[in-house]
Amino acid sequence: MFLSKVKRIHPWFFSGLCIVTLFASSLTSSAAPAIWLLAVTAALGAPHGALDLVVAYRAGLFDNYRQTLAFFATYLALAGLTALLWVTAPALALSAFLALSAWHFGADWPSLRRELRFLAGAAVVSLPAVSHQPAVADIFAVLVHNDPDSGRQIAAALHALGHLGIVAALLVAARNVRKRLDVSLELASVTAVGLLLEPLAYFALYFCALHGLRHTLVAVSCCEVSVGRVILWTAGALVAVTAVAFVGLYQFSNAHLEVGLLLVVFIGLSTLTVPHVALMTYRERVVKLPSRSARSAMGAGRVVPLRAPSH
Repeated sequence: MFLSKVKRIHPWFFSGLCIVTLFASSLTSSAAPAIWLLAVTAALGAPHGALDLVVAYRAGLFDNYRQTLAFFATYLALAGLTALLWVTAPALALSAFLALSAWHFGADWPSLRRELRFLAGAAVVSLPAVSHQPAVADIFAVLVHNDPDSGRQIAAALHALGHLGIVAALLVAARNVRKRLDVSLELASVTAVGLLLEPLAYFALYFCALHGLRHTLVAVSCCEVSVGRVILWTAGALVAVTAVAFVGLYQFSNAHLEVGLLLVVFIGLSTLTVPHVALMTYRERVVKLPSRSARSAMGAGRVVPLRAPSH
């Protein structure tokens, strides 16, 4: 009952937070320190994947010692290969990460058809490049550390796609005003903050207050996990994220702290996103999940338990 209420008010909470953030940002001409925004993103956003182990168990991926080891080996192998791609071909890694993020973020609106979800996710990714292309280009130039010009070219391409993203987001929002006002409100709010806020501030707001929180609520309701266990898993994830951040900052110790943290956060998120998305895809396509109407019900706040396949 409590989770259902939280999920029902979540769209309104996020939209209200967007309004407050935009109002606060209009009162000052200085941007929030990038270091704090990156730290908040890592601390509050990354742990939403802490329930992956519970999701995998409930999906029937393992129920004995050997299967557990196989799951961890596969999960870590995917993360390791992603990290290797960032080291050897960062431009390709960045492009793949943006495409994968568009697909993954679109799942925040499960009531939409698959193609509309991807368009919504693409809008989420591309919006900052429309109104803040120089800032996005600077970020991408840092991420593509061996060829900054390639990073700027990716930002330019995203700038062009971003205009289509705006149209797509607003069309989807307008189409769902009567059937799903909450979806329309969220998409309109995402569009507004994506265009008006600095890129890092926008990403921190969306990733923590909408995507991370929604994923956690859905995972908790589907897997029937207690709130206490969620807190325990999240605390463990925070410790792990902090440890990895310190190791990453040590590796980039020659760089400016802000640059080093930018590399750690985004490469770290990318490394964790690949196995996370692979698990979510398995859960949706292989496990007998509820129908699209039932997934829509989950988005509306009703609990639909996950049904794992029998062994």
